[in-house]
Amino acid sequence: MVANRPSRLIYLVSALMPATISLTSQQQSSAFIPDVSKLEYRLAEPSDVLITNKVNPTAGLFVAVVPKRNVVVGSAEFGLVANTEGNGGRVFITEGNLRKHFMHPGLPSKMLKELLEYIRSERPQVTKAWVRVRRSDDFFTSEVQEAGFQRCSSSDREWLNFCYRFPHSTKKNPVSWIMSKIHAVGSKSFPTIAAPSDFH
Repeated sequence: MVANRPSRLIYLVSALMPATISLTSQQQSSAFIPDVSKLEYRLAEPSDVLITNKVNPTAGLFVAVVPKRNVVVGSAEFGLVANTEGNGGRVFITEGNLRKHFMHPGLPSKMLKELLEYIRSERPQVTKAWVRVRRSDDFFTSEVQEAGFQRCSSSDREWLNFCYRFPHSTKKNPVSWIMSKIHAVGSKSFPTIAAPSDFH
């Protein structure tokens, strides 16, 4: 996901028109290894010190935050793709960034896992989450796979599609099924984004 960004950016995911999830590639200290288990994972709050301004105005912003300091060290923009509710709903992760010294294995995958859990709890009827990675980007390919994403169809020469399929909500899984019905009737708003040009 991103326009007019410095060349220091590594592009992880493309999204609208097509946008791109970008992770800031800055030199990291070899002595610094962040403990991802001690970070706080949640939606962004007005008091948070963000890495950069949000790209998509209608997207939600999920963040990894240093507790008590409200300093965001990782972020991901996401949204329910418009007009997919009839199929249960699909979420596209469109943009992401990491702060300096946090470009380290483990943080992107942990943040994605926490985001998937948030989606599952807030919109249990959603069936799939989707993200893209450059074909040449082994690091982020490994991170999204570690988060549980698997390769899905892609005819693009530059980008690979990765999908996460949520467990089905059925009457055989009563709690999940009941919660999906409750959310389908109505609950607090969930961010919605326009479908990317090649969405199918």
